[in-house]
Amino acid sequence: MLDKKFNQIDMLESFTLPVIVTGTLKEINGIQGVSSEKSASGIIMRENGKTTLEINDYPIDQNSSSQNGEVKFVDSDENGGIWYARSWNGELNFVIRKYLCTGSGLYAGENQFGAKTSKWEILDFSIQKKLPEKNEFDVAEIDITNLKFWFKIFRISQELSDVPTLDFKNLIYKNKKFTLKIIAKKWSKTERYSLNKRVSLVVKLFFEERQSRAFIFDLSTTIRNFFQIVMGDNLGIQKILLNKSDKDENGEMITDSDNAENWFASQSVLSEEDFSEKNQYPINYFDIKDN
Repeated sequence: MLDKKFNQIDMLESFTLPVIVTGTLKEINGIQGVSSEKSASGIIMRENGKTTLEINDYPIDQNSSSQNGEVKFVDSDENGGIWYARSWNGELNFVIRKYLCTGSGLYAGENQFGAKTSKWEILDFSIQKKLPEKNEFDVAEIDITNLKFWFKIFRISQELSDVPTLDFKNLIYKNKKFTLKIIAKKWSKTERYSLNKRVSLVVKLFFEERQSRAFIFDLSTTIRNFFQIVMGDNLGIQKILLNKSDKDENGEMITDSDNAENWFASQSVLSEEDFSEKNQYPINYFDIKDN
């Protein structure tokens, strides 16, 4: 079970979460949400960078007619469209964009009536604060593994206000202007007998004009590849937060925006066990920061 907020979950985590799934949204008191009336129950599972969904239904392709008396079932997002899901407690909302059927079966209930079940590999989805999904964004936040060990500008004992923000302005990628900031983030969680603290440096991108998912993913992986070459290390993107900005360029509390989302896009992410904390790299940030 997940006991984190939607923006605290990263791509390296493993979890199992009961959900209800539907292909349509229902407006309740002016808010779009997942209705339990036209939904199937299921379980979303993530392990070793792979996400699967099991549901007690096998959706029928609503856009095709039956041929020779046989029903055509959905086998991918191409004929199933976008799916929406929410956790049983209503705390987490999911938008599932790309998926592929990997199996089906038959469930026999206590009433002796069988029902089809299906299993899916999820290739692109978001965990969101609010539904439905957005398609253009003016802020993106990228958490890249081991980045904090290369910059070395933040210790866990420091206050965030004492950490310098690194600004790189007037950047252009494929004729799109943006500002890149390296900022520090930390969070702590009190357990029964311990206090766990976590520190990270993230790349925050501010676009002059709203950009598509495809552009943001392209730019994000290009930035990851750049650091991978400079640091001489295998790096993965462990989190991409997308937001419709309603804050100033400093970006404080921006992930609390109602339009924020935590985007899980398929990529070549290494498992958490493959990442090692390093203190020395062939090129260090402090050796080149003045250039």
